[in-house]
Amino acid sequence: MVNIETTNNSKDKKINDCLSCRLTGGATLFAISGFLASNRKYMTGPLSRLTLSACSVSVAYLAIARLFSLPPFPNPTNQDFNSRTDISPDQGQ
Repeated sequence: MVNIETTNNSKDKKINDCLSCRLTGGATLFAISGFLASNRKYMTGPLSRLTLSACSVSVAYLAIARLFSLPPFPNPTNQDFNSRTDISPDQGQ
């Protein structure tokens, strides 16, 4: 889980991404990738096998990206979170 700590100053945002969260997320994505790869043998057509293989590889990349904080997952040391719109403070304040 990503914890977002905010203060009264909107420029003082800090995101903590714990190791156990990354390990759990990465392991889950690897399990999904393995499941997709194991079901490839049941596909009869070449296009369906190719599609399932592409999905499996994509999910495997997401697992690696989650473990090592690669894009599309945020890395708190390499990104300016003040420019992100999805963690901006409430609009009413």
